[in-house]
Amino acid sequence: MPVRFLRSSLLVALALVAGCAAPVAAPSAPATTAPAPAVTADDGAEVSRGLGGAGFNLPFDVSNGFNFAKDKQANVGYISTLAIGGVTLTPAIQVSRPDGTQATVVAVLSDFSWDGSKGGALNLLARIDTANRQKVAAYLLAPTSTEATLAFEGWSYDPVAKSWYQAIAPQAAPLGALIQKSGGELDLAVTDAKSNEVASPANFALTMALVPAAKAQALTIATSSKAKLTKAWGIAVAP
Repeated sequence: MPVRFLRSSLLVALALVAGCAAPVAAPSAPATTAPAPAVTADDGAEVSRGLGGAGFNLPFDVSNGFNFAKDKQANVGYISTLAIGGVTLTPAIQVSRPDGTQATVVAVLSDFSWDGSKGGALNLLARIDTANRQKVAAYLLAPTSTEATLAFEGWSYDPVAKSWYQAIAPQAAPLGALIQKSGGELDLAVTDAKSNEVASPANFALTMALVPAAKAQALTIATSSKAKLTKAWGIAVAP
């Protein structure tokens, strides 16, 4: 049985994306409703990506993330570094990036969403390997700090320019964050069951919602190889 501290709405999203049964709920906390991750029309298809008040939603093709093929032209994304509550996850998944470089990453992304506000949570769904799944599960048994840091990137294909471009990334990495809490529970979960999009390496679905640490940060967002902007995330607090 997976260890978890999260609200029921994230459990539903996790079960749908991972293709496995949702974890059994821990002793009760009030259920709340949260924005669901972006819905896709098909694998890797973008449904909504706004640069204004509508927010930014970007689904990723997990299979293409693990085994990148340029001609597939489906969104891919990666978490290159991630530390949660003082626990640092180890980069262990080797991937080919759309810019032609090779990288070893912590996770392959399956979904990203953000409402675009300075205090809005970054909702990330990803696939991690067995060793990192064990680290997250151990942390959830007795979480102390909710501090987190991460670096990530999402890529899309521009059919007009016929080139790949970086659709989402921190302006300066890593980002400083806190694991969001809802009803006293952490919005963080990892599955026991393996995900089924990719058979090898064995991988597990990780879901988390991160709010900004008390400092000014920013994300760079693009909708094509030429259209991009920088949006603030987090607010600096005077000492």
